[in-house]
Amino acid sequence: MLIREVTTDDWPAIWRIIEPIVGTGETYALDQEMDEDEARRFWMLGDEVRTVVAELDGKIAGTACT
Repeated sequence: MLIREVTTDDWPAIWRIIEPIVGTGETYALDQEMDEDEARRFWMLGDEVRTVVAELDGKIAGTACT
């Protein structure tokens, strides 16, 4: 497994991972109604956000932002 900094090309894979998680409202203190554009701004474009992905066999298997 490779942990690396995110790139803009990673977003579609990240959204497939986090959309159902955010929608349940059980894991993150985020608006369950957050749309994809809002999520992308939060997850990838915040001034103080560092986002990484976990890559397994060339595919995004997980992500984290701090």
